[in-house]
Order: sequence, then C-alpha cells, then structure tokens
Amino acid sequence: MAKKFEAEARAAGLLDLAGHRSVGGCRASLYNAMSFEGVEALISFMKEFKGKAPTSVQAGVYSATMQYLKAVEATKTDNSDAVMKQMKSIEINDGLFKGRIRADGKFEHDMYLLEVKKPGESKGPNDVAKVVKVIAAKDATLPLAQSKCKYVTK
Repeated sequence: MAKKFEAEARAAGLLDLAGHRSVGGCRASLYNAMSFEGVEALISFMKEFKGKAPTSVQAGVYSATMQYLKAVEATKTDNSDAVMKQMKSIEINDGLFKGRIRADGKFEHDMYLLEVKKPGESKGPNDVAKVVKVIAAKDATLPLAQSKCKYVTK
C-alpha cells in the first residue's frame, strides 16, 4: 500500500513522502519546511486515497503541526524556545481542539467520554460514536502544581 500511496501522491504533485530507509512507510517532513498549503494538500490527498476522513491520531498530528507552523510564522523564527513560548501564550481553537499548552508542555483540553453507536444510530461510515459526557479540562488534567516536569516552577 505504501508504494501505491507514494506513486499516486507523486502523480498528484506531493513529493518526498518516502519513509526512512530502515523502517519504510511514508512521512511528511516538517523539518524540511513543508508549507501550510502542502500540509492541506496532503490531508486532502489522504482523504481521496483512503476514501475516508483521517483518523483521530492523524487529525491530532495535523492540528499540532498547524499550531507549530503558525507559531513559526508569528515569531518569524524556528528557534524552539521562541516558538514554544508563542505556542504556550495563545489559546488553541482550530476546529479540532480547543485548549492551552501549559508550562509543563501538556495540552490541556476538555476530554470526551464516548459510547459506540448501535448500527441503526450511525448516519455514515465515520459516524461511529456519541458523546456521553464532556469532562472539563481542569478535571481531565493533573493540576500544574502536581506536575513532575522539571521545567515547571512551583
């Protein structure tokens, strides 16, 4: 499947997605300055290739990547200290996730208790769960005062 993905991606103008030589697979390297447009094009291609929306893990990686790229753009540098300071200074609300990156680097956000839908309740292939309860970020995350991160000043 990886070879087919690479070939079709190359035909669609998405280049350099080959994985590491020792493990194979596919990858999109953010260290090689992949643009916002490139990330969006890759997500769109992935939807078409698989015929379904990205998984929650893929959506999370996309969200984190976009936040990082926005912080690089806002700070006009890729210096990790400056970028992280920027990322920690703003609330994230990108349509996928809403929350903040705390001093210890944890992304604090509401969590959802889900229940798998019965087949008759589902309206499509990606409609598989319903929200039973929203757990507020302050209740879903270990308080910062209890963090064991050595970079947190208490």
